[in-house]
Amino acid sequence: MEYVIVNFPESRGVLIDDNSSGQTNETLMVETGHHEFKLEGDGYAPDNQTELVENTTPGYPMQINFSKTGDDPQ
Repeated sequence: MEYVIVNFPESRGVLIDDNSSGQTNETLMVETGHHEFKLEGDGYAPDNQTELVENTTPGYPMQINFSKTGDDPQ
């Protein structure tokens, strides 16, 4: 079993391989291998990320980062 944290400025549902898999900013468990990560809703970038998840531990999960889009920079 492997561990990831999907980082985002707010709490959002996380889709791993198109399956609802938990919330952003929490440690999630996945099988070893390539996985596609997306967030529920709109207003984030990139649209998705495919990552090879391996050699993680609960104390050192893989960090997957998404950012908000559409924010006014002023």
